[in-house]
Amino acid sequence: TWLCRTFSPRGVIGCFMSHQNFWASVIERGDEVAIVLEDDAYLEPGFAANCKARIDELTAHDPDWDVCLLGAMGCAHPKGEHGFNMLFAQYMRGMRRRREISEGIYVPRRPAGTHAYAVSAKGARALARMCPKAAFHIDLHAWSSAHRDLRLYACHPFLAYQTFTDSTIGGDEPGRSKGLGLIDEHCRQPWSHALNEPMFKLGSFIMTPAKHQALMCAATASILYTRSPVVAGGAASLLGSCWALVQCMNRPVSVREPASVPAVGYAAAVAAEAPISAGEPSPAAAAEFAMPPSPPPLEPAAA
Repeated sequence: TWLCRTFSPRGVIGCFMSHQNFWASVIERGDEVAIVLEDDAYLEPGFAANCKARIDELTAHDPDWDVCLLGAMGCAHPKGEHGFNMLFAQYMRGMRRRREISEGIYVPRRPAGTHAYAVSAKGARALARMCPKAAFHIDLHAWSSAHRDLRLYACHPFLAYQTFTDSTIGGDEPGRSKGLGLIDEHCRQPWSHALNEPMFKLGSFIMTPAKHQALMCAATASILYTRSPVVAGGAASLLGSCWALVQCMNRPVSVREPASVPAVGYAAAVAAEAPISAGEPSPAAAAEFAMPPSPPPLEPAAA
């Protein structure tokens, strides 16, 4: 989307499009179930056998499932013990009603993270239809309850965790927050990761949760010190603008809009459930990027 191109770091856009390409490959190959493992995913012992068992368990309870999170962050505790993550959920919105499906399967409240998940063939088509354009962080966008038709589940216990090292999505380095410990023991997410993820960028400046909290503290101190309605109004406008920008970037995208490159062909195709392969471009794209015809071979010169 225009907002994503303008206000998201390139790493956020690239991550979104990588998952789009994966969904496209699942559709093209006709896989019944596929598993996404990002390069910073850490697998628990017995991952393969436990993963098959959880997918079989989920299929027995809901044959039409779309996505099963094998690992997650955010409000993803099976018993609802979310702690500070509830502040994130309240800010981002898009919460689901948490409920337990079986001993090892549940519906998470407001999960984040795409480092490990299983997707069915139906789920790949649904995700491609619901996320035709890079809009925001792929996990916060795709797992939002705004996509009410997505049958999203998570397994318990988690089978994979994120290492939170060498992130390329464009956030700040952990810096002083590196030694703060874990924000959530269940998800094993450190404060350094939660505080330094990119929210949006303005030129070379990247807004992160840590900077946003510092801005809130500075605004509050200014209001208490000056007791000026002008200062209060300016601080409220600034913080409200940050929140509104994040909400606008993370809003659902209409599938009637042109899809982002390279998902030009398949996003519209899966929306209409047309039998088009994932790599097939639209006629307009094919004409735009067509290579010029090769020149005819030269005739040998006469002796």
